[in-house]
Amino acid sequence: MESGQLMKLNLPTDADKLRQFVKQRMKSFDAKTNAGPGKSNQPIRAVYAGYETSQTGWFALVFDTRPDASHDGEWTAHLDVPGVMLEFPHWTEAIEQLSEKPISLIQHDGVEVVLPADEEDAEPIITAIGMMIQTVLEEFHANGEFKSLPVHSDYWLGIEEFDGQWGWSSENTPKQS
Repeated sequence: MESGQLMKLNLPTDADKLRQFVKQRMKSFDAKTNAGPGKSNQPIRAVYAGYETSQTGWFALVFDTRPDASHDGEWTAHLDVPGVMLEFPHWTEAIEQLSEKPISLIQHDGVEVVLPADEEDAEPIITAIGMMIQTVLEEFHANGEFKSLPVHSDYWLGIEEFDGQWGWSSENTPKQS
């Protein structure tokens, strides 16, 4: 990147990578071993996504089979499982850049905004990434793609930024049949 150019954080491109990763995670899910919270050979109660932007930049997708699956952070205990995480180091780079200079953020809906430099507030980036992840997961849900997994009839979706700066859940929203 030339010195006069703004760094671009292109979330539609990241959404495409996430879609491919989610498909791969779904294919590799093994109910016999369940590499997430809960016991094996149980229906999935929650599809939980986590992400981190402050140190290395990554996304993780964990399937929770506990009958009482909740927002207790248990998904974080499964980050060392191979294939659970996808790295996005440019998320961290964007936050670092924003502390010194403006960046161009292309939001999940394709709208481009220029974020002014702010050494203390990465919230616009963290929120935009969370909303992009939410959009991707809701697409999979709306298209019935999670039903290719052994999901419980009232499974829910959850997203949490690792440091607790953003979160969302479909847990209390009407379920689709």
